[in-house]
Amino acid sequence: MNKKGFTLVELLAVITILAIIALITVPIVSGLIKDAKESVNIRTIEEHLSNVSLAITERMISTGKVSKYDVTNGPLSSDIVLPASDKIVCLAYTIKSGKVTEANYCKDRSWNKVYSYTSGKVVSLVFNGTYVAKEEGETHLGIVYLDPSDISRECDSNSTITTTNTGCKKFFIYGVDGGFYKLLMDRNLGNAVTGITKNDFTSAGGSASAWDNEVGNNTKGPITAINTLASRTVGWVGNPRLITADEVAHIVGADREDTIKWSSSKEYGSIIDTQSSWFHFDGARNSNPTSYSGSNGWQKACTTSGCSDYIWLYDYTNGCLTYGCNNNQSGASGYWTSTYSSTYNLTWLVNRKGALLETAQISGGITSSAYGVRPVIKLPIPLVTPFKGTYVAKESGDTHKGIVYLDPSNISNTCNSSSTITDTNKGCKKFYIFDDTGSNYKLLMDRNTTALVAWASHDDYIASGGTESNWTAGKYNTQGPVTVTKQLKIDTANWIGSSRLISESEIRTITGNNTTGIYYFGSNSSTTYANQTEIEQAIQRSYHWLFDYTNGCTTNGGCKTANSSTFGYWTSDAVSDNVGSAWRMNRGGYLSYSNAKDVSYYGVRPVLEVSKAFIEG
Repeated sequence: MNKKGFTLVELLAVITILAIIALITVPIVSGLIKDAKESVNIRTIEEHLSNVSLAITERMISTGKVSKYDVTNGPLSSDIVLPASDKIVCLAYTIKSGKVTEANYCKDRSWNKVYSYTSGKVVSLVFNGTYVAKEEGETHLGIVYLDPSDISRECDSNSTITTTNTGCKKFFIYGVDGGFYKLLMDRNLGNAVTGITKNDFTSAGGSASAWDNEVGNNTKGPITAINTLASRTVGWVGNPRLITADEVAHIVGADREDTIKWSSSKEYGSIIDTQSSWFHFDGARNSNPTSYSGSNGWQKACTTSGCSDYIWLYDYTNGCLTYGCNNNQSGASGYWTSTYSSTYNLTWLVNRKGALLETAQISGGITSSAYGVRPVIKLPIPLVTPFKGTYVAKESGDTHKGIVYLDPSNISNTCNSSSTITDTNKGCKKFYIFDDTGSNYKLLMDRNTTALVAWASHDDYIASGGTESNWTAGKYNTQGPVTVTKQLKIDTANWIGSSRLISESEIRTITGNNTTGIYYFGSNSSTTYANQTEIEQAIQRSYHWLFDYTNGCTTNGGCKTANSSTFGYWTSDAVSDNVGSAWRMNRGGYLSYSNAKDVSYYGVRPVLEVSKAFIEG
């Protein structure tokens, strides 16, 4: 019998052959596994979108309401119920006639990839741009470097910035719209362009005679500029558009209700003085910021280096160096907004002087070809800045649906149960989930952002259309929660999601109360905490998160943490049978109402609606 074995050379040869086979096959097998997983993910997204469309169709049939469920880049209606096995969450949907036509930032919690659905196709989202957090004192919300024609391209501060369709670009984050960042490019895209030409005007339905007489030729808006932007941003993400005049005004602190910057005194006779600015961005830095004065108020321009806080809004324009910018760029003296006058043949624009003004937009009109297009795009916040908050699941006995620690002004800020919790606009906060139906979580902050405020003050009541006679008659709630919602807007500026007040009915739903009157959470009646049974008191204590951080709540209602600065917070609802009062949450763990003009006891406690794609992403 031949017992001769393999020689060393033969063994080495076999090992070499096996190694070669492994080098060839392992990548192939790995690729097949990766492709198979990608295919499964895509099919799962497709099934989710089919489930959404089916659920909407069923609701449309049962309710008879078709358009109710249509939405553009927003959340699903809260009454859309999906199968329990469907674990996909999307940041936003576009739904037309009951069918999903687009979905943005979709994923399962266990995935490390996200997807979008557009043009009938599910595609993965790979973002290789760079986010740079804002520094102290900056008036934007951060910087993003990316190629909007290919977000998988690597872009950062060292990349060459282009003004053509493709290539890396620099954008400033200037606002938040639900779950999306609003970004403005740092310079114009391409050459200057007329706001509107006669050909575009007539193509849009305007008459040639109206154009020739310059009557109504503003009614179509700056459509030539808008069409030019569309042609220069083909293939871009984020639905490119022009910024609006109101958005620019909001950035610099001049919202419509500001009677100084929006004063009608800027009109001279029957026309607007188009040679002087509507207002300069840095008017608040002048010596008389409550005046529209050209010498020391909002009409005074910035003319020295470092004198502007808003350089990023008018940088890269022709001649802007004279007005404090950092970079001059020939070819355009500013850029068009999409906002046009409803009365005059004028369109709002941003100019090289750091001002928002109106000018003629027509072909051949005043400086009509001196302005360009500066794109605005929207990107999902968690795609740009990953969520670094913390989700804590509810425990047995909890009456909420879970806890979320996050900084709603900056979700990339690390927040958890050990973080310092603030009641200011910025910083980590603690929220309780009180409703987890639908595609959004509804979160209630654990404390007030403003301790004391009226539901409706006299001045806000009158400014919103109320009459002195009704106010004198004690009808304080007839204009709605005008003062408390104004304060809420200030407290939650640039927060993710959408902020609002909790409603009376939501509190009743949370606590299982089906009455219409005042009640304590433990007894479900007017029986106070001190007079409740032990079982009732235990029930009331389980709802402590609804009235924590109020004055005396530990002894009056069984809360966990007291705060002497406030006795509770307002809801969004007026009392239907008492025109002077509004519903509020009280320190004693009960829902009651007070005089709507009361400014001494109740404050603002925000509700934040956030897509599950944030928290689970």
